[in-house]
Amino acid sequence: MQPSSEWFVSQHQVKAGRPSQGRETVKRTFQSRYLAGRQLQCTGFPNFFDARGIQANCGMTSFHLTGDALWQRMERAVEKVQQRLERTAAALEKAGIAYAIIDGNAVRAWVAQADEAAVRTTRDVDILLRRADWPAAVGAMQEAGFVYRHAKSIDMFLDGPEAKARHVIFAGEKIRREDPLPAPDVTEAEEIQKHRTLKLEPLVRMKLTAFRRKDQMHLLDMIDVELIDATWCQRLPPELAARLQELLENPEG
Repeated sequence: MQPSSEWFVSQHQVKAGRPSQGRETVKRTFQSRYLAGRQLQCTGFPNFFDARGIQANCGMTSFHLTGDALWQRMERAVEKVQQRLERTAAALEKAGIAYAIIDGNAVRAWVAQADEAAVRTTRDVDILLRRADWPAAVGAMQEAGFVYRHAKSIDMFLDGPEAKARHVIFAGEKIRREDPLPAPDVTEAEEIQKHRTLKLEPLVRMKLTAFRRKDQMHLLDMIDVELIDATWCQRLPPELAARLQELLENPEG
């Protein structure tokens, strides 16, 4: 059974004049968010609307999956990420290790508070840990079936030897030397959907600090559902405030 259109198109999108009529448009709306989360935004749609409802001029690529097979594959992808999230949280909680869910899953949890139809899919399960807890975390994650790997100065866990990486960020440390702020502490988290999830303000700081295109799209999602707005510039450090103002004034980049 395919999900209803209400799950895909938010009231905010309708108010903004975004495509909202007809089942095919509804599919494009969801598929654009699904593909954007995988950084494949323009694949296969001659009249493609991106994650903010803007028509994109993209080349044609044929799908090898259509209809129910495509919907089922997308649903399985979302379910697999959720299962990894559940296993990660359960392993750390069982070991008594303080953590926070960050990045795409944290954004997803916060956006869902405002508008579940605006939630973007993600393939990542990224976590915030204290470095002092790292040895215990490695043991707990390995016991849960994850494979530890260190590559290019990045610590990560894999859901099997050939799986995609689950990145670890260390609390109170800068991810890149040039970052304006270090990562927040694990205490800046609250329970959302039974998981320790980074609070909204430190999450916004992290996204503005990283400010990759993926981070900008996550911020635009939060702006879109009115979780953050221009008033936030007053509570941020000047460099981060400037980045937020840039997105507010020029969301298309």
